[in-house]
Amino acid sequence: MLEFYCTLVEDKVIPQVEYFDKLNIGEELYAGTVAWVSDASSYCDSAIENGYEMVAAPYTVTNSSDSVSGWYAKSQGIEKGIPLSKSALAYLEEDNLLIGI
Repeated sequence: MLEFYCTLVEDKVIPQVEYFDKLNIGEELYAGTVAWVSDASSYCDSAIENGYEMVAAPYTVTNSSDSVSGWYAKSQGIEKGIPLSKSALAYLEEDNLLIGI
């Protein structure tokens, strides 16, 4: 995740974390951000209101064969409501319980 963050900063997609202002997403000053899914609405609602489409990237994983859990699952457990089980994710998707950003 740190390497990905550094790439985003170096490519001027996002500023360094100490200079980040989430309100700038809706003002066309940032092309993207890294945030918890549960925080997506507070980060992206203003951009959506301004007519922009927001896209959530797949979760970062430690290697390509590890498609369900990565550093976040091993370090965070079940914090922030991230479904770690493929069957739980499928159930939520089938019942349209994964709405919003």
